[in-house]
Amino acid sequence: MSGYSRDELADILLAVAALLQDTAPAYALIGGAAVMAYGERARTRDVDFLVDFQGDQQALVIARAEAAGMRVERKAPWHLRLWRGEQYADLVTAEVDVQRSAVRCAQEADLRVGRVRLVDVEHLVALKVLAGRPRDRQDVENIVEMNPGLDRVQVRRLLEPWGLDLLEGGW
Repeated sequence: MSGYSRDELADILLAVAALLQDTAPAYALIGGAAVMAYGERARTRDVDFLVDFQGDQQALVIARAEAAGMRVERKAPWHLRLWRGEQYADLVTAEVDVQRSAVRCAQEADLRVGRVRLVDVEHLVALKVLAGRPRDRQDVENIVEMNPGLDRVQVRRLLEPWGLDLLEGGW
């Protein structure tokens, strides 16, 4: 997989996390960078954040990102991409209960490159199962193997509204 290592993504990860902390503090690191915290994924193309925007927080994030020299691309009403040089961070708006719950349950964690609000492992697995792409399936298998204390009952509860189960498909 092409992409960046944890250390190569440190600048954009920390810059966007600081921006969110100041403007939209209900956020969580998700995606490949979160998998690096819980499993053995070596590379990812970007940094992904799930954000539960309130009021005018999204507009404030855009204004502050642009003031900080980032290029902002609106991919969809629920998806912003913040570019810093050749690297980018995707900000996905929390729109469904499992996403909002993931943001509420996130805790600040030390990721070796710095501190950031990190999604808990159960929500990360549920979000990856819901995404369902081949890379997500690999990530889930890796996370389950590397985290024997994973609360499978909680993951099942999170996936229940979609009729999915962690154990389907060999997970």
